[in-house]
Amino acid sequence: MIEPYSVAAIQTRIRHVRKGANQQKTIKENLYRSIALIDYAAVRFGAAKLVVLPEFWLTGADHARSVQDWTEIAPRVPGWETDALGEVCQEQKFYLAAATMEYDPTWPDRWFNCAFIIGPNGDIILKYRKHNCGNLSGVLNNTTPGDVYDAYVDRYGEEALFPVVDTPIGRLGCMVCFDINFGETARMLALRGAEIICHPTGEPHGPHRPSWEMGRRTRAFENGVYLISANHGEYLAPVDDEHFMDSPGWLFQERRRGEMAPPFRTAGGSEIVDYRGHVIGRAEGPGEAAITAEVNINALRRSREQHVTPSRAQAFAVEYARARACPLNLFLDKPMQDRREGPQAMRATIRNFVERGIFRAPDASVEPYTLSVLQTNIRVDDSDEATAENLDRSLQLVEEAIARDGARLVVLPAGWLGHSPVLPQSLTDFAAAHDVYLAGATSDIAFVIDADGRVILTCRRDDGQFPVVDTPYGRLAVIVADEMKVLEFSRILALKGAEIILHPSHEPHSAGSESWEQARRTRAYENMVFWASANFGSTSRGRQPHFASRGGSEIVNFDGKVLAAVDGPGEAILSASIDLEYLRWHKTRPYFNFLMHLRTDLYAPSYRRFGEVASPTPELARV
Repeated sequence: MIEPYSVAAIQTRIRHVRKGANQQKTIKENLYRSIALIDYAAVRFGAAKLVVLPEFWLTGADHARSVQDWTEIAPRVPGWETDALGEVCQEQKFYLAAATMEYDPTWPDRWFNCAFIIGPNGDIILKYRKHNCGNLSGVLNNTTPGDVYDAYVDRYGEEALFPVVDTPIGRLGCMVCFDINFGETARMLALRGAEIICHPTGEPHGPHRPSWEMGRRTRAFENGVYLISANHGEYLAPVDDEHFMDSPGWLFQERRRGEMAPPFRTAGGSEIVDYRGHVIGRAEGPGEAAITAEVNINALRRSREQHVTPSRAQAFAVEYARARACPLNLFLDKPMQDRREGPQAMRATIRNFVERGIFRAPDASVEPYTLSVLQTNIRVDDSDEATAENLDRSLQLVEEAIARDGARLVVLPAGWLGHSPVLPQSLTDFAAAHDVYLAGATSDIAFVIDADGRVILTCRRDDGQFPVVDTPYGRLAVIVADEMKVLEFSRILALKGAEIILHPSHEPHSAGSESWEQARRTRAYENMVFWASANFGSTSRGRQPHFASRGGSEIVNFDGKVLAAVDGPGEAILSASIDLEYLRWHKTRPYFNFLMHLRTDLYAPSYRRFGEVASPTPELARV
């Protein structure tokens, strides 16, 4: 049994490291300041057993540096910097995780973004190199393991791609910053038994900030893990060199030489999230901070649900292999030198998806239209009378959505007919009569009915199928209720071209309601899809409370921002405008295009291997 213990995330000040005489001095200042904050946390809050520092906290990050510059500035892991941290770990008997730009001379003309964990004996017990980085977006010129996959696996073995270490305080893994936007990275760690994921990060202000926060909480929730995310708090970058981090341009430097870039280029927001997706410790803003929280590994182990079974993993392996998104070994033969090489590779992947008919380029062929979701009352009993009442009331609300908002596509909740397992003929007749698309789920099947009254999509839970249907209102797919919690379902649908995921749901009041909300918005953001969740609003003639549901139906934009939401239970009609052309424009650009960054071949072998395990251990199965 592991007794509950304290963990800490340290939000540090970073001094930007420049080439020259002061290079090592500045690295030492960053190192010693982080050690001082660790000491402060121990004195102020009591000794933690696990401490996490931010990404690139030793050197800072510079978008304009050449590969040669980085090989001269980036520390080695292990090196004297990690040796100094090891002494602190030995003295205070804790584990420490951090991430730094790393140069490894066995990989000439390359550098990595490397996370590591040091144990209480002072040794490095885990080393993880970041998979999802800015090199494909044109931000940095580093190498990732996927860029040199064949050589990397040949040298270190496949397990080195997603390492997990078993310790007396639980099973630990790492991912870094941008990795948070790729659910598969955390999933690979969870499939290997990770219980705590350390997340050194370096997140600046920007429009994506709320989605990153939701992403952190969703990764913890969907994998049943603790996640400790340490962001930098200040960034001190004098304008007295050739360039500096996030330079707005040469004009600024010529006119403002000797001044500083904004110290608070980050919102801070370091946080500790529990295995339910609940924030249990957080820095509410920028600046230096030390936050702590209590971890209960035994409670985590008792609560874990089985989200990925071997049978599901086999189906996922097939679909990931079939997707053929961003290829492996992009820079195996020749290291990246120019930051423009990454976006060029992304554009090639986008062209491939367009040529294969998975993506559609914008062509002004689809006008914005209204999508509505219905939050309905459900009469809960097995009688034909109840089914007829549920159907009649739902169709009244559909008519109102059409008349009031001009709805062209309407989503009903899961189980909105009550216990009826079949679609009534009157539903398809209604769709044809009103020239409207209808979607929802009975107790057995999910469906989409077109404006001619034809059932054009059906799917059942756990049937191993991931159908997507092409319509005048976009490429539609359906996910039912808590299938949303399994990241691979919506990911596979997006890789097959889904543009709008319709989510008939049946969510009662529960402690997990907030985590469900965050997961829905993360699904939209990470997959670049519109998301429409229709929950039931109330019940009647049952033993359960009238407002057994929290309501909360919502329509989410493809950037994770809520377009419309119902703020409580009860019946409601919710509508929003869907602009497919704008979505298609974004999906054919290389920047923040998570689907095109996704190396599906990196993950398929792990799903396949997990699926081949006849009797997986409970720790590995329950993720």
